[in-house]
Amino acid sequence: MEYAGLKLTESNGKWFFIDEELASTHHGKHARYDLLDVLMKKYSLKESKSHTYPDWGKLISLQYRSKYRQLRTNRYQAKDDLKIMLDIDDHTKLFYFSKDNYVYTTQPYYLTLEKFQEFESIWINMGVHVNISYKDAWWFPGKTPLITLSNCYIDLEK
Repeated sequence: MEYAGLKLTESNGKWFFIDEELASTHHGKHARYDLLDVLMKKYSLKESKSHTYPDWGKLISLQYRSKYRQLRTNRYQAKDDLKIMLDIDDHTKLFYFSKDNYVYTTQPYYLTLEKFQEFESIWINMGVHVNISYKDAWWFPGKTPLITLSNCYIDLEK
């Protein structure tokens, strides 16, 4: 089965974003910073020094901020539909490539198709672009897909 241009792996009746062939070319749970450097150069990304916490809060549009933002702070809460972030956030980073254009990345283990579709729907409904890739991942590629949230489209490699 495929979703979003990626081959999925079935286990116990669930579909997972795992590419065993790609995972077999990497040596376990660790970062490949050379791949991170490639990604940053490819999309002209710079690591953000934002004080928004958690980093995905930077992508919530003004019309939705009051629902998740703690009063008079730059802190956002994973509540209501965004509780899903508690399951998805792993190996995260926030980048920017121009003023007010941010890319939030996460690379969760054991991501199911069902969980990703729920996550994707929530963010798309808030006007955020969602993308997923195995090849652009730098944290155990194949076992942890790279998911991006961005306020402009990023065309990840499939």
